[in-house]
Amino acid sequence: MVLDIIICTKFGYARHQKDLPPDLKGSYKTMIVFWLIQIFTKFPLMFSKLSLGLVYRDLLSTADIPVVRFCRIANHITMVVVVGFFTAATFVGIFACQPIHKSWYSKEPGHCVDTQIMFNYVTSSINIVTSLALISIPLPILLRTQNKRIEIKQLIALVMLGLIDTAVSIVRLWMISGFYLVKLDFTYNAIPTHLVIVIEFNITIIAASLVVMRPCFQAMFNTVFTDSKYNSNNRSRHTHNQYSRSGYIMSDNGPAKKRESSEGSDDFPRTGIQKTVDIELSSRNISTEDILQQPRDRF
Repeated sequence: MVLDIIICTKFGYARHQKDLPPDLKGSYKTMIVFWLIQIFTKFPLMFSKLSLGLVYRDLLSTADIPVVRFCRIANHITMVVVVGFFTAATFVGIFACQPIHKSWYSKEPGHCVDTQIMFNYVTSSINIVTSLALISIPLPILLRTQNKRIEIKQLIALVMLGLIDTAVSIVRLWMISGFYLVKLDFTYNAIPTHLVIVIEFNITIIAASLVVMRPCFQAMFNTVFTDSKYNSNNRSRHTHNQYSRSGYIMSDNGPAKKRESSEGSDDFPRTGIQKTVDIELSSRNISTEDILQQPRDRF
């Protein structure tokens, strides 16, 4: 973000066009920077959303109940839409004008598609829809786990952090409606929208990174707060069975069997239990993907 701001201010942004120095007034440099921004803001959004989709793929790969199968299909569709749309949007940004250099030489003969109004409307709308999909997909799994431990609540909170990115996307969509006025003083009036775009994809990157960096933060917490009840090392010492009462989801149609180690005990319900996602996070400091992807056992 800092590098982006430095580059923009160096090439005349955040200043009125009448106040630009002679070497930038009417120069192609400000427009070529805008053209590059339109290109390089797409891939960070695509890869950050795709990283979440890959985490969800591992989370959903061991499940075999209808709601999880539906979430798995929704996740695959979302990943296809994210890759397909943002890749196409990048090429649209590159080849918006014919010839290409008309994007920064406006007086050059040729023609351009509208990438400032309608294209931004479409991009923002797709970004909002995919963000909401990525927030919704893992919730049925996390909310259906019995005895929600602190780690499950942490994952739910990290997923819900994506709502901030969605809110910023909605704000940007609203700001596009006034983009026609931007052309009157482009280098000055475009700054608010540009800042929202930068904030949007940085929040997306942070939200996607926090999910897979949770073990790193847990390790730091364990080092600083050695006696805390939320210290995973302390919890592991008091856990007799690493699968006891955690990471289980009630199966819709399961045989009425119990774990061999629990025979004669009332710890497990009489109805069928299917271990679809073992989210045993209490004593592990490994990646989220390794945590969520455990062998499937059926009971």
